[in-house]
Amino acid sequence: MTEPPQDRIGAYRLVRRLGMGGMGEVFLAWDDRLQRPVAAKRMRLDRERGGGRRERFRREARIVARLNHPNIVQIFDLVETGDKAGDWIVMEYVQGRSIADLLKESVSLPTGAAVDLARQVAEGLAAAHALGLVHRDLKAENVMVTPAGQAKILDFGLARPLASGTGESLTDDGVVLGTWRAMSPEQAAGETADARSDLFSLGVLLYEMLAGRSPFLGKTPVETLRNVTGRPPEPLSRLRPDLPADLIAIAESLLEKDPARRPTEALRVAQELRTLSARPELSPPADWARLQAAPMTASEEASTIIEGPAGMRGSFLDSGRSRTGLRRPVWIASLLLALASALVLGVLSMRRGQMAGQPLRVAVLNPVVQKPGEELDLAAFAVLNSALRILPALDGVTAIEPSQLRNLRGGSREIARAVSADEVLTATLAGKGKRVEISLRRIRGSDGEILWQGRIEEPAASQEALTLARGVAAALRQAYDRGLRPGIPEMEVRAADFTEFLQLKRRIEAGRGAWAPELDRLDALVASSPRFVDAHVQAASLAIHLYEDSKNPAYLERARSSLRRARLLAPGLLTVLWIEIRLAITEGDWVSAEQLIVELDRLAPGDLSVPLQRYFLASQRGRLDEAISWLREAVQRHPTGQTLVALGGLEARTGQLPKARQHLDEALRLAPGNTWVLAKQGEVELAYGDLSRAEKIYLDLVRAGPQRSDLTNLGLVHLLLGRPAEAAAEFGQALQIEPGHITVTLDLADAEQALGHLRQAGELRRQVLAALEAKEHGASLLPLERTLRAQCLAYLGDRGKAVEVALGALQESPEDADVVYQSALVLALAEERASALALARKALSLGYQPRWFEVAAFESLRSDPAFHEMLARPRPPSR
Repeated sequence: MTEPPQDRIGAYRLVRRLGMGGMGEVFLAWDDRLQRPVAAKRMRLDRERGGGRRERFRREARIVARLNHPNIVQIFDLVETGDKAGDWIVMEYVQGRSIADLLKESVSLPTGAAVDLARQVAEGLAAAHALGLVHRDLKAENVMVTPAGQAKILDFGLARPLASGTGESLTDDGVVLGTWRAMSPEQAAGETADARSDLFSLGVLLYEMLAGRSPFLGKTPVETLRNVTGRPPEPLSRLRPDLPADLIAIAESLLEKDPARRPTEALRVAQELRTLSARPELSPPADWARLQAAPMTASEEASTIIEGPAGMRGSFLDSGRSRTGLRRPVWIASLLLALASALVLGVLSMRRGQMAGQPLRVAVLNPVVQKPGEELDLAAFAVLNSALRILPALDGVTAIEPSQLRNLRGGSREIARAVSADEVLTATLAGKGKRVEISLRRIRGSDGEILWQGRIEEPAASQEALTLARGVAAALRQAYDRGLRPGIPEMEVRAADFTEFLQLKRRIEAGRGAWAPELDRLDALVASSPRFVDAHVQAASLAIHLYEDSKNPAYLERARSSLRRARLLAPGLLTVLWIEIRLAITEGDWVSAEQLIVELDRLAPGDLSVPLQRYFLASQRGRLDEAISWLREAVQRHPTGQTLVALGGLEARTGQLPKARQHLDEALRLAPGNTWVLAKQGEVELAYGDLSRAEKIYLDLVRAGPQRSDLTNLGLVHLLLGRPAEAAAEFGQALQIEPGHITVTLDLADAEQALGHLRQAGELRRQVLAALEAKEHGASLLPLERTLRAQCLAYLGDRGKAVEVALGALQESPEDADVVYQSALVLALAEERASALALARKALSLGYQPRWFEVAAFESLRSDPAFHEMLARPRPPSR
């Protein structure tokens, strides 16, 4: 299991994370002996299968340590700290920006700068080639530019001795080695890469710097690979007629498809580029790099190094949507997004550290309304909103939202035990003419004793909701007798705007109506009440949801704008910080997400929300061992049904089935008979365990009260057990509950196919294809939805389009286990056997079980011995 990194490794003090790659994460560190900043790269042990990756990491250190060249990052040290802490390479810390970052901000680089950078890269490659090494992953992202204009080649993690003759293919270990747009044609074909392959990648880099665009990048991975292997790029002479003919000739010679027609030596290319640089019109502009690749200031660097290590821990996170059908058998990953959101955003923990002991955990129940009506229902929502706003603002109090209490049975003691709460807060509302009487109670979780009760009367009219909310907040501040944390303002909002906000928030939480118009309404609301923090927070959250649905970058900017305003108005409101973390994760900005979690740790030291945020980030990033570590810390502090279910799901996914069953049983002991926990037990057995156990669980659940998800999963069990007639009946019942459900419809199509009912199966898939294409007209499809569309296309005979759609989705979400599995299935249907096998390997490495490759869609791989060997290979032992 990967442990979070300590503050030090050997003589080096860790400061902050700089970034991550496929096999490593890099930290800024401080060398106490030589008093200088360094970069420390740690191997990602959670991605290791046996000793291969560790050895490859050490090989990187040995290879690059042999290189001592000004245009290659210098290796200083190799630190081996043991299995848990991992191995570290300590290297030169390069300030500046990558060429890829520079190209994002300009159409192209100055011609002289491009020539000079290409010359430096060629000289660095020449030094590597002289030692018999080839980089194999040269690209704009892997070349840093210092403020002095010096190029530094990064990441020799794919380097291999030229004379080895073994050559790793495009799909070794089920992962892509190299980057599609920048790899040579021979790499793309899986052939041995030599020095000329690096020179082709140098040609791609030079073309990108001069033209401001890639020579081969297509709309899809398939198109990109076809361009690399078979299509010439658009001539530079057409794109840049101002360029000298001999510079264009160098670029074109580097991009020859046939290695025999390319230059053979990087040193010769460097000499030609140096000759060009000597021309006055091609010399790099003075200070161009200093202006574009500006480093941190000295004061920023010193501040980072002095303050950075406090609370530093490793992290990253997992995503998914609710599991429905054969398309997504690994919904242990799928349940994590909703579950992690409930865990992280529901545990509203705000302790500042000066309070002794653990924070007081208060479970806030939904208010009970006597004789419900529209005004009383809105009043109840105002009471709940006020409680969840004021409690986290009190020193040493954690509020547990009702979303964490779903499906729980029993009274206050049972609920408190299930969520590890110290207290339960209840509210009862009764109408009294034009007023409402609100009874509030603090109930001790251990024995159900009433610790405090209060009664207030407020106007019941909807336009008086603000008065009611303020009355509840005042009563609760008196009840808990704790001061407000700094940076928490009073609610500054017009009464009419507050009422509108409550109505809008109720609609959003109930899933009623479209979200985009609600965001427009929030814009109007904050224009009227610009200091209303809650509206800014709600707008940011809604904008992120809209971006996830549409991929429209304008929504990301809308979220950033709302968060900036919320930060200014309420610097102590940790809800803002949580949404900032979520935004960083949505954008894939792992470094910013980590920095924000460090800030959260500083503001709420020792609080449960910190390990839960770290778990969430780790699981989203695919670092499952680290996610388990943080979840175990959370469970050790406060065992709750939801944290135990999340822990059990991750343990099952990483081959720890006995521990998973143990923790799921614990969750059931905390919440006896809870159907949600029982369903999660069934999912674990279906995905990773005993199908007969899964069948019994789902049969019991269906008898107790048929739900669409339980019927679907029972059908999957029977489909995997080779009983398609039963499966078809259960999928049919599920569709009666939720007609038109896409993945259930596809599950039914699979069952009909297994029964030999090909016409019925085809009609079902045409229905799904029509539904997905109709949806695509209104909004972008998610990557998983695109793989489902590809699957329908493949079954219906349009194999070429199916492969293109699937690989496009894979390019967007290459580490999503479900997208990888579905893409493998599509390529198997299209009889692209080599690629399907590679993706199947990767899906297995991401947690899929061999049973999911026994379905008929993988028939084209049945005759391949490598396929059978892959499925028969033992999984890592349970831990």
